[in-house]
Amino acid sequence: MATVLGCYGCFVSEINGYRVVPWADLKGVDLSNKNLSQMNLAGIKFKGAKLRNTSFSGSVLKGADFSEADLTGANLSRADLEGAKFAGAVLEEASLAYTNLNYVKFTPRQNLRGVNLNQTFLVRATMKGVVLRGASMQGARLDKAKLGGADLSDVDLRAADLSDANLRGANLSGADLRRGTQESYFRLGGGVAVEQPTILSKADLSEANLFGAKLNGAKLTKALLRKANLTNADLSTEEGRSDWTTLYLADLTGAVLTGANLERAYLPEGWERIVAAR
Repeated sequence: MATVLGCYGCFVSEINGYRVVPWADLKGVDLSNKNLSQMNLAGIKFKGAKLRNTSFSGSVLKGADFSEADLTGANLSRADLEGAKFAGAVLEEASLAYTNLNYVKFTPRQNLRGVNLNQTFLVRATMKGVVLRGASMQGARLDKAKLGGADLSDVDLRAADLSDANLRGANLSGADLRRGTQESYFRLGGGVAVEQPTILSKADLSEANLFGAKLNGAKLTKALLRKANLTNADLSTEEGRSDWTTLYLADLTGAVLTGANLERAYLPEGWERIVAAR
């Protein structure tokens, strides 16, 4: 292995005949099952590349182009992917835990089933219509993210921050939005993990499907839930807890609450009487 001068953390020789360095054009290459961890690969072009089960753990990949690449089972945990391109990429069962994906754009119906996005930064990310079914997104930062029409069924969103997110028409059936452990301090080398609620304050959940969703302790202050389906959803607060599920100033106009558990939930003004009369 040779060290590439001026490329911190970039220890490479030729890999399968390709020089893997920042800004390299590696469109369509096959580097599946390779270890590309802890490298500076900013701006690299992997468009249409085969990268199945390849490890990019801890690498700098700012502005990298993974468009139409096959990243099935790839490990991108703790990588810096701010501004990276993933249009049309296959990311099924990939790990993107603890990564920086702020402002990243995914394409509608893109397959992200079962992806690990725990503690990942997705602030202002564009994820309209993506398929995230069964993904793990514990503690993820999704504030102001665009998730309209996305399939988030059975997704683990415990302790995630979805404040101001656009979830209009999204499918959150069976999703877990309960309190969870926020572990972000650990990746900074210290601190104590603490229990945090899932935050949906000011989120747009109009016409969203929350059938059977678990929302115990969630914060839905000023959330827009017009015509949302909350059938059989659990919004109750467990007995003995002071951090109630909060729907203060939420807009529930036309929402379906058939079978929903609202015991000890903090409801918008006037809704206590409506719920009591059910």
